[in-house]
Amino acid sequence: VQMNIIITFSTIIAFISVLALSASAQAEQTILSRIEIEASPEAVWSVLTNFNNYPQWSQFITAIATQKQDQSLPKVGEQLEITVTPPNEEGMDFSPEVLVMNPNQELRWKGTIAGMDFLFAGEHYFQLERSANNHTLLTHGEVFSGWLVPLLWESLAKNTPAGFKAYNLALKSRVESL
Repeated sequence: VQMNIIITFSTIIAFISVLALSASAQAEQTILSRIEIEASPEAVWSVLTNFNNYPQWSQFITAIATQKQDQSLPKVGEQLEITVTPPNEEGMDFSPEVLVMNPNQELRWKGTIAGMDFLFAGEHYFQLERSANNHTLLTHGEVFSGWLVPLLWESLAKNTPAGFKAYNLALKSRVESL
């Protein structure tokens, strides 16, 4: 019995060691897009964070909801309910955590698979930078990390960049038409 306990304990230690070593070798991939919008960061932020109106103009991120009754902007640490529909794909729902909510500058959230970011995580962000003539340079990206990235990357890289581009153009059109 004592020998079985030692073998089991050794197996657990070996497994944890392999996990720890492979965690440092996790894959990471990034999708990045930029667009200049002929409006102030304040105007862009107003449309970007008016989640109730997303179905009217965005075909990529088709829904964002907070878990608040009044639909006020979420705070860091709160969950969002998001539906994303990449071109030529079915929509997917997920509940990421807000990491950054810096008005007129940055919105960032992170979604994981079952809360296990070592398996797969997507850190999605929108950064607004004031450019010449009070225009806005929008940087829209996502960093994917975790052990499953190599298995999922081909699918992610196929349609997601086109979704980001479509979202950026739709946001630009919406903001510049107001």
